[in-house]
Amino acid sequence: MNTNDSSNRESRPQMMSKENKLQPPGEGVQKSPAEKRDLNLYAEFSAARQFVNTKFGRVAVVENGSGPAAVFLHGFPLNGYHWRYQLTELADSRRCIAIDLMGLGHTEVLPGQSLTFSAQADMVLSTLDAMGVETFELVGNDTGGAVAQMVAVKQPARVRSLVLTNTDAHDNYPPKALSLVHDAAVAGTLDELFLGFLDNPELARQGMGALVYENPTILTADLLDIYLSPITKNERRRKQINEYIATQDASETVAIKPDLEKLMLPTLILWANADPFFGLEWAHWLKRTISGAQDKEIIEFDQAKLFFTEERAAEVTSYIRQHWSVID
Repeated sequence: MNTNDSSNRESRPQMMSKENKLQPPGEGVQKSPAEKRDLNLYAEFSAARQFVNTKFGRVAVVENGSGPAAVFLHGFPLNGYHWRYQLTELADSRRCIAIDLMGLGHTEVLPGQSLTFSAQADMVLSTLDAMGVETFELVGNDTGGAVAQMVAVKQPARVRSLVLTNTDAHDNYPPKALSLVHDAAVAGTLDELFLGFLDNPELARQGMGALVYENPTILTADLLDIYLSPITKNERRRKQINEYIATQDASETVAIKPDLEKLMLPTLILWANADPFFGLEWAHWLKRTISGAQDKEIIEFDQAKLFFTEERAAEVTSYIRQHWSVID
């Protein structure tokens, strides 16, 4: 996966689209959802980015392919580029949609907007409403997996299937291994850590990279820039880094347990078993709790870590395709 094309990175927000219509950056014409593109190159991914006006703000979206919709939700501190391989490879069978969560990526939220799991789920649903998407497959990683759970229990009739990877679940937020990061966010200093990573990519690889990637060398200076530059470019965005982590609360994920128990959606659980944040016990908790997961095998990725969905993208994509083929 080539992340070396950094010449097309955006530095300024584009003009607001009108009446919830999609607007590619620098263009006034909406691209057809049926258009299939290789989004592994960041130049192509960035060129495909569009925006949706919602009551939450201007939501950044990248889509590729045609067919039933499939929605991909990323974790912290990433953006939709995390799913570039899936959006490319699965475009032959799905209208693949990656949404930048509020406070991350290129999404621009309105002042005072909550960044909690529940609010994020409402934003996802509002965005899909504006795009004319009624039913969809749902895939989530990390905090995006918690948002996916929220989406599924809020409007289960719209979700055709669910894929959960290593993610916040029940009362495991913040994970113990994330305590220092959480404390920094509460103190309002987490953004300073990310600015330091941009100045010193090797420090990022030895620190954050070693925790979330099996092979931290995947975290190149270009990839760091793609993920961290949009959220550190001004004071407002840097404040949101801290809010994203500090204001999310386990009470939200604890409260939905009865709803998860009623959730009959076909649910696939893919899990990295060397993740210091979300141990394998949480995969089993989700399998026991979600009714639609109880007859499915947990797929373990040996020695993999949190962002294995990016690092082992081809294998992850194969399992997702198999899961969808049963539903089709």
